Amino acid sequence: MGQSAERVRELLDASIQIIDHMEENGAAASKVQQIKQALQQQADQMSSSSSSQGTSSIDQILQLVNQLEDETGTSYQQATGGGVEQFESKSLDEQLHASQAYHEKIDYKSMKKVKENLEQILTLSQA
Repeated sequence: MGQSAERVRELLDASIQIIDHMEENGAAASKVQQIKQALQQQADQMSSSSSSQGTSSIDQILQLVNQLEDETGTSYQQATGGGVEQFESKSLDEQLHASQAYHEKIDYKSMKKVKENLEQILTLSQA
């Protein structure tokens, strides 16, 4: 496995690990599960799939991630009463006391990180 392929695998594994720690309910939970399965499938097939098929799959996963990032961002805004910056300026202890807002923050930041990982994978795949 080349260096870029190893890096892609690391990014996929990191994204799966992030998704594993998300706490979502309802429709969002379904999307999280869908993203996780697609990432796992991509990781499993990475060595046997063609690069173009892999890029296409990553594009599809990225679309789902973008949708969920928007949804978690909205939930985070709502949980903080529109005061995301104010919430993030609080100490960690204060944030933890507002558990709903804190969990929404973690889910939103998690989706942002998964998105960054997928964008890096696309960049590596095109190199």
